[in-house]
Amino acid sequence: MRSSAMLAALAALAGLAAAPARADVTIDGSRVYPESLTSDAAGNLYNGSNNGTIYRALKGARTAEPWITPNPENGLRSLFGVFADDDSLAAFGPNPLDPACREPSARAGRAQGRRIAEEVAEFLAG
Repeated sequence: MRSSAMLAALAALAGLAAAPARADVTIDGSRVYPESLTSDAAGNLYNGSNNGTIYRALKGARTAEPWITPNPENGLRSLFGVFADDDSLAAFGPNPLDPACREPSARAGRAQGRRIAEEVAEFLAG
């Protein structure tokens, strides 16, 4: 019985040794106030900051770069929460500020809202 416990402990330690090392991701910016973090199915990380900037770190990157920043065109001043919905992200395309992506992005956003509306309402109700 004692030897089986020792074997289990050794197996657990061997599993820890084989696990990949975690890497920190640095946010490239000043006056960054992170308030939310999410990832997509491809392994990209998205971080929302209270100042309205959304930072993105592509899978394996060590730095999250500004991806969407507040400007007069998008009207962002602040944000509350980011959620990486793969359909919405695909609608943005490589340039989320390209006017051609407005309609597909809006459609994907509305579809996402319909999918999660009940969950959000339950959360807000406490």
